[in-house]
Amino acid sequence: VESNGEFESSQSHLITLQSMNPSSMPSLSMIPSTMPSPLPSFSMVPSTGPSVIPSFSMVPSAGPSDPPSISKTPSTAPSSPTPSPISSPTSLPPPQNDATWGIDRIDQREGTDGSYSAIGDGTGVFAYIVDTGILTTHEEFKCNPESNGCSRASWGINTADDNNKDCNGHGTHVAGTVGGRVYGVAKNVNLVAVKVLSCGGSGSWAQIIEGLDWIKGQAANQIATANLSLGGGGNDSIDIAVRELQQSGVTVVVAAGNEDTDACTKSPAREETVLTV
Repeated sequence: VESNGEFESSQSHLITLQSMNPSSMPSLSMIPSTMPSPLPSFSMVPSTGPSVIPSFSMVPSAGPSDPPSISKTPSTAPSSPTPSPISSPTSLPPPQNDATWGIDRIDQREGTDGSYSAIGDGTGVFAYIVDTGILTTHEEFKCNPESNGCSRASWGINTADDNNKDCNGHGTHVAGTVGGRVYGVAKNVNLVAVKVLSCGGSGSWAQIIEGLDWIKGQAANQIATANLSLGGGGNDSIDIAVRELQQSGVTVVVAAGNEDTDACTKSPAREETVLTV
């Protein structure tokens, strides 16, 4: 059912991808999923609210395409609390004096000062991006500016379709904000693509939950975080899934939403054990 440009399932549940910066987000075509699903579908809804998250320029990579195939079978490894937190670095990363407004804004409580400084750069941490995938060959994800073919981004699992690429763009945008070399907050973090949404930005709660269960097994012996820039109407199953992932030792961060509505009415934003931003 189409209503005001949004696509809703027959169960009247709407899940939306949350853009981190509407002013800089690349144009994304509104292509509804044509595959039948017994669970709620969701669609791309452009954000109209203000954001303090850094902008991320989508520059096509000239490198090879993403890996041709990956396993869609979730890991069955038992989960356990992750190791003790990584100790604070002995020396701070140098400040980024050409920082964009977004990352400049988040390194102090008020205003901007023209630079970005952080107490760490994400070294040794794995950030699982639960989204539309990641263009792993993008120059933002290089191991270092001079590296040739070395990427900090890799594919994890695809529960959405058989296309192991970010054919939408949203997931790469989010990954760039999390760990891009120029535009990112944690510039040396390991990024892992957990594709749970199709090229059209649609999917189901079941696909997302399958991706979260896979992360729980993969991250059992890692310092890890999971980012879900998506959300929808209240749903107990997804709330339980993110809660269990958080309890396994993975720091889970979810979107509060860009609809100017109470996040306490949205999932997984309403789950009290995770970080809702």
